[in-house]
Amino acid sequence: MNNLHPNITFTSESEENGRINFLDLTLIRNNSRIEFDIYRKPTTTDITIHSTSLHPTQHKMASFRHMTNRLKTIPLNKENYERELQTIYNIAENNGYKKHTIDNLLKPKTKKLNTDQDTTNQYASFTYIGKNTYQLTNYFKKLGLQISKLGLQISFRTDNNIFRNINTQTNDQNVYDRSGIYKLTCPDCNQTYIGQTGRTLKDRYKEHIRSFLKNRNDSNFANHLLRTGHEPGTINETMTLLHHGQKSRRLNITEKMEIFKHKTFNGPIINEQIHSPSDVTFKTLTYKRKRNDDETNNDRNVRRRVE
Repeated sequence: MNNLHPNITFTSESEENGRINFLDLTLIRNNSRIEFDIYRKPTTTDITIHSTSLHPTQHKMASFRHMTNRLKTIPLNKENYERELQTIYNIAENNGYKKHTIDNLLKPKTKKLNTDQDTTNQYASFTYIGKNTYQLTNYFKKLGLQISKLGLQISFRTDNNIFRNINTQTNDQNVYDRSGIYKLTCPDCNQTYIGQTGRTLKDRYKEHIRSFLKNRNDSNFANHLLRTGHEPGTINETMTLLHHGQKSRRLNITEKMEIFKHKTFNGPIINEQIHSPSDVTFKTLTYKRKRNDDETNNDRNVRRRVE
């Protein structure tokens, strides 16, 4: 087969002492029987997501679930089973986990049957920012069941990924060459306007200024300047990028959230004061976050008094 093309190079491996490695297994010839053991390459490390890392529990447990499921599935003899179990214990301990974490994963699980035939499963992904994220997802689960018997399945993602840690973009990249959610601040009265654009911020800023100069009513920010007699200011004085992103449903929701935050905490804004159905959700989440912050501050004050 290697003669078909110079770039094709197949190698073969033969068993040694009745043993041969195949994928993550070692096959052992024992008389007329084939026994199994777990194989790890010599370069394999015991590094996994540390217990103190800011990642959801599901992500942290993924590698251990894989190892324990393999341990339960592959028919290992008693000696190989105990050796592999001890290896898993060591990996867990080296990454800050307790032995009982592995023991819990090894316990048999019973699946719950869904007896509600009217429930339809929908999926939503949330960025994990700490334990408060679970309060948020639990709230959405309950809200979905109350409104439309929506069986909401939750998944998590993190911002702490390789792409963000190894970013090829230079730090001096002009922020106004990006797209996303932006804030315009009137230099004279500090009232703000929240908007979004799929093009660059400088192009969108030019459109607002063009509406102001030509006395057009297609820009709320331009209408504010014309109505009050204020001056727009330069792009550096006026425009701020709040969230970088492309046009999407997620960006639409984030824009509504920013509008709600600014009109709730910073007073009146230039945007049209239209009540959005999302405001009820944002109000609940804001209340939960404020309550958690207050509880955290109270705990800190108690500790200070004790000290």
